[in-house]
Amino acid sequence: MLARLGRLVRAHQFDVSLVSLLLVLHFVGFGQSPDVGAAASLLAAVPIVALLFRRVAPLVVALTYLVTTGLSMLLDLPNAAGASTVVVVVAGAYSAGAYLSLPWGLATLAVWWSSVLLDFLAGQETGGASDFFFAGLILACAFVPGVVAQRLRRQAEAGRAALDAATSEKARADEAVATERARIARELHDVVAHAVSIMVVQAAAADEVLERDPMRAHAALGAVQQAGRSAVTEMARMLDLLRGTSTGDDLAPLPTLDGLDHLVEEARLAGAEVVLDRRPVPPLPAAIELCAVRVVQEALTNAAKHARNPHVRVEVGSIDGVLDLVVEDDGGSGPRAGAGTGHGLLGLRERVEVFHGTIDAAPRPDGGYRLRVGLPIGGTS
Repeated sequence: MLARLGRLVRAHQFDVSLVSLLLVLHFVGFGQSPDVGAAASLLAAVPIVALLFRRVAPLVVALTYLVTTGLSMLLDLPNAAGASTVVVVVAGAYSAGAYLSLPWGLATLAVWWSSVLLDFLAGQETGGASDFFFAGLILACAFVPGVVAQRLRRQAEAGRAALDAATSEKARADEAVATERARIARELHDVVAHAVSIMVVQAAAADEVLERDPMRAHAALGAVQQAGRSAVTEMARMLDLLRGTSTGDDLAPLPTLDGLDHLVEEARLAGAEVVLDRRPVPPLPAAIELCAVRVVQEALTNAAKHARNPHVRVEVGSIDGVLDLVVEDDGGSGPRAGAGTGHGLLGLRERVEVFHGTIDAAPRPDGGYRLRVGLPIGGTS
């Protein structure tokens, strides 16, 4: 409670300070007649306190001043107006213009003018009609700057809102660019890095058997050429997409699970012994099929790249509405030289997370590596 009160005081620090100063001036009798009693002084202090609400309820402040003036007349109390009263009237008229719509502001200004007229009619203010109209002129001179201040404040708020909207739009655009860059990076890794890895492995295999088995070396070099052509084609396709020059007719169809046999054959040419166990699965959205192909592709590439002549088993099926992918190898006859960057597994995790899937990748206790991915597809089989 105290903390909330403290925040409220800080938010209206100027008004609290102003009211406190006016109350001090009022009760020390600054600008008042010397014969003012306690009752008249307390009644005149009420509009000063009401000034605390000048921002949220300017009309209430004006009505409070009108009511206290009327009560002072009915009770025949001496005039307790002083310098602080003048400040209340001017501040109230300004607040009517600054914090109310123009119709309500004019209505509130009329209430202030009525209060001043009541003072003159009660004889608490001396002077003739000219003084009354001069008081009205002062009210108008306080009201008009308030209207101008309100318009300037609204323009500033509109400018800030436009700036916030532009900043938010830029943030969304930057996020979209970052997402697209991540997608392109994944595609580059999955397509080009796969082809390059196969080329490196095949070239190494050809070098190992060049003298004792020329036919096998020739087949490995043929696979290198094929992987190179595939990489160049995919690079050109992606560059066309980035430039926006692709017509759509020259785009290759997205990879599907029907292309797993080709991936298995590439891995076999790289020296891996691969067994594919593919069970029936329900029709899949193209995006999920692409994700599944990339998972198997990355796992086969890693198996051929990091182990010599590994035995690999690939299992594809669906269980309780989840596409289940398992790729595991036995580590082969030993590791190949060189280590991976880890970007491939990171890219796979990002792909799988898009579909709210699960991924488990870890070394096997008896050697080798095991990757298991589950992609929700709905339905059962």
